[in-house]
Amino acid sequence: MSYYVGTSSGYFSEGDSSPDGSMVALDLNRKGYGYQAEASSQTGLAEARAETKWITGSGYGNSSASATSSWSDWFVISGGTGLGTASFTSVLDGKLASAKNGSAGYSLDIGYTTGVYCYYGYYACGEADQSQTLFSQTSSLSGKGKSVLSQDIEGEFTFEYDKAFQLTATLNAYAANGGMADFTLASLGNSLALPAGSSLLNASGLYAQAVPEAETYAMMLAGLGLVGVAVARRRVSA
Repeated sequence: MSYYVGTSSGYFSEGDSSPDGSMVALDLNRKGYGYQAEASSQTGLAEARAETKWITGSGYGNSSASATSSWSDWFVISGGTGLGTASFTSVLDGKLASAKNGSAGYSLDIGYTTGVYCYYGYYACGEADQSQTLFSQTSSLSGKGKSVLSQDIEGEFTFEYDKAFQLTATLNAYAANGGMADFTLASLGNSLALPAGSSLLNASGLYAQAVPEAETYAMMLAGLGLVGVAVARRRVSA
């Protein structure tokens, strides 16, 4: 954030993060300019919020903020041979608001990986070893506008029985010059649908369970949390 108001000016830049998913928050206001940013991934929910303040008048400047919530877990699916297909469902809720000279937006990415590096032409990976994008969505808003979102999302991936894979979800909210973005990705109510007769184990140990029927669901993406917020901070110069 930077501003020039009368004889006062300032430039601020700061950031913070939490390796266990607990709430991280930053807040600053100066001469009518300011920002708030917070994120967490506690109790299986990914939450990210960014809000900024910006004024017109005798001064000029800008303010921006972003907040990111990311969590992941390692899984193994047993009860079959070769390749299988699994899918998930979830819910994304949020709202965007922007001012005349502002903007706001969000992005959500959910992916699959086994950690194997695939170099085409040198090392050919099997289908289940290739990184897979399960869901990717970005939206932004500018000018004097508002938007409210409540969206069911789903994705599908190919896995290999008895081979570990990682699922990761990253939710980001960002805003500038009077904009606001506030989003939540549900995960305790999320579900991972497995093939009939399969069972699921995960590294966190929170949701390991047998799945005897195709329509029986196990929890996904509840494992390790990492959240961070980024905005501005430096000394103020009079």
